[in-house]
Amino acid sequence: MALSATHQCRANATRNLADIEPPALGAARDAVAQVQGAQDTDSEARRRLDAYTYLSAPERLEHLAIMWVSCGTLLADLAVPDVLAKLRQDRGHTAGLDADTLTIRLEQLVRWGNLLRSSHTVKASSISEYQWSRARYQLPKLGERVQRNADGVLAEADAAREVSNELLALVKRGLRELAELVTAPGGIEPQDGLERVSTLFVQFTGFADSIRDFYAFLGQVLDP
Repeated sequence: MALSATHQCRANATRNLADIEPPALGAARDAVAQVQGAQDTDSEARRRLDAYTYLSAPERLEHLAIMWVSCGTLLADLAVPDVLAKLRQDRGHTAGLDADTLTIRLEQLVRWGNLLRSSHTVKASSISEYQWSRARYQLPKLGERVQRNADGVLAEADAAREVSNELLALVKRGLRELAELVTAPGGIEPQDGLERVSTLFVQFTGFADSIRDFYAFLGQVLDP
């Protein structure tokens, strides 16, 4: 019986040792996992940054016009004829864009991640209609977010040419009112004072931003 118990203990110890992963192997596996995770992060970063490529491409004005159409429609997806019709309604420089060139631009936006190919079934009454309508395009969340950011930059271009004197006047008035409340009998309520100071900081930050933008624009104008 004693010998049997000894054999049993040895068997259990052997199984326990088999379940223990060698430290070197565990460290190597962790290192591989970290490298894989870093590669996945880099790949995702590249994918997101690629979505900004259309803003610097030679055909960026055409790409912008297409993205404006995609962001401005309520339809779930658009075919080439749909986009073509909307571009011609705008009567901009892309109004003369033909269907073949437009398809090339749309497919390029798909490769950059700004648009997605739709899987919706196409109904067409002729072969030619099917040829142009079979490819339909959707606006993904990333493409919309990038375009909204671009619109924000374009919208602020003119505002950067002047300093916001209105904000400076608000800061001046806010400081004067705060000084009067602090020196008044009984002082100022802490919560009221906190809200007023926070408002002043926001207003002053906006004023400082307008000065920085103005000097940046001035540097572009004066740069020979």
